[in-house]
Amino acid sequence: MAITPMKQGLTVLTTLRIGPRRGALLLADHLRDTLHVMVEPDAGDVLAGLPGVRMLSGGSELLMPAAYSDSTAAADLISHPHNSEPPALIPADRLAQGLRDLSADAPEQAPRS
Repeated sequence: MAITPMKQGLTVLTTLRIGPRRGALLLADHLRDTLHVMVEPDAGDVLAGLPGVRMLSGGSELLMPAAYSDSTAAADLISHPHNSEPPALIPADRLAQGLRDLSADAPEQAPRS
């Protein structure tokens, strides 16, 4: 899944205490201000309709670094699995609730003329 702006996704993950040591696969695209998060399969229903969230469909492709140390502005692995373990999947229900809570706490924007 993709979260835009990236700060929103990072704030939720911090609130949920999901950090880099957990071994989750988190890919930052600094050029598009997007955070890609690996969640459980079939999580689309849980995350549907949340502002700034886009589920990637089957066949979607992401630019990934060749190695964990080869990050670029378009593909920066800010968290990755350790010791050849599979990536830890972020629980979609917790992530969705964190995004809802963040949206509810956000101040309303001033009207623009």
